[in-house]
Amino acid sequence: MAGREKLGSRSRFSHREHVYRARDCFEVDEVEGYDVTRKRVFYDDVVLVTRHRFVPWAHATLAVVFAGLLGVFAVALRSEARTASFVFFVLTMVLLLAVVLLFSIGGVAVTVQGKRTQARMDFVLRPGRAAEVYARACRLVRERQARVARRAAGVAVAAGVRP
Repeated sequence: MAGREKLGSRSRFSHREHVYRARDCFEVDEVEGYDVTRKRVFYDDVVLVTRHRFVPWAHATLAVVFAGLLGVFAVALRSEARTASFVFFVLTMVLLLAVVLLFSIGGVAVTVQGKRTQARMDFVLRPGRAAEVYARACRLVRERQARVARRAAGVAVAAGVRP
């Protein structure tokens, strides 16, 4: 669809959500297998925009499992193939460093909560991008809701209703 800009995404085991900025709403494309469902969170209906940290447990668990496997290979090959053993050892250390980074930096989630729907974007090891998307979402919502409030105030003044 023209006029959409991808803001972020969220991935789970067999489910992906892609969040786009459209002209008058945030569009959430939920992809599960071959089924795609589109939801919208209109700027007028946004109640809350949040940004919070989380630990990406799935990423950390996979890194620990692969580091364990590579460590076993490094120990098993240490007497026959010293070069291969060293390569597996270095890869194990890189994965363990990745686990430390996942726990220290972690992930940041930006959630846009509407009256009926929500859009959530996860940013693993990218806190700067999360802050940028959070600021943009807040600005878009603030501008639209201010425009709606000015329009409502203009209608109230034209009708002669006092605030």
